[in-house]
Amino acid sequence: MTADQAAKEIGISKSALSRIENAQVSVMPPVARGLLELYGVEGDEVDALVQVARDARKRGWWQAYDDVLPDWFEVYVGLEAEASEIRAFQPQLIPGLLQTAEYARAVIRAEHPDAPSEEVDRRVELRMRRQGADTPPKLWVVLDEATLRRPVGGAAAFQAQLRRVAEEAERPGRTIQILTVGARIRVDGQRIQPADLPRAGRSRGRLRRNPRG
Repeated sequence: MTADQAAKEIGISKSALSRIENAQVSVMPPVARGLLELYGVEGDEVDALVQVARDARKRGWWQAYDDVLPDWFEVYVGLEAEASEIRAFQPQLIPGLLQTAEYARAVIRAEHPDAPSEEVDRRVELRMRRQGADTPPKLWVVLDEATLRRPVGGAAAFQAQLRRVAEEAERPGRTIQILTVGARIRVDGQRIQPADLPRAGRSRGRLRRNPRG
């Protein structure tokens, strides 16, 4: 079946179908249903995918921050909000999902030194909102030891941030591992991987050090 034929069957133009297929526009639920049935999808799968199309047209909470949220990061935040599990490696800073407000403020101020206070406040607020999911995803984070020794935001703010990391490590569904300075590495093709990084095997998070560090 050609694109022309498919477009005619469901009553839209070929250019409109092209924009849908190239993710340039969202698809209306009736159009999604028509395409699915035309392409031979049946039963509950049709209803499930039409619901996905319906949900995709809803305005996400993060879009209220479009004044401080670039387009490329808006996509990321949207995916993050729907994720069931997130894995991350951070060699320099505590990741945003684990940051305290004061730590985040110091990082944002360093990234945007000329931004007015109101903009910094908005960016901090956005970062805190990202942490407030009704159903938080499982989180597996590997931190380079340097992130725990780099006093961002001053002594008091940094101590509070370290306490937050330790507290998060005790939460269900959280695994936080530390890649120590002395950890051995191996070169695998073009990737450099920690040689002895233990696998996360428990549902309850733990703050772990590399045993060879």
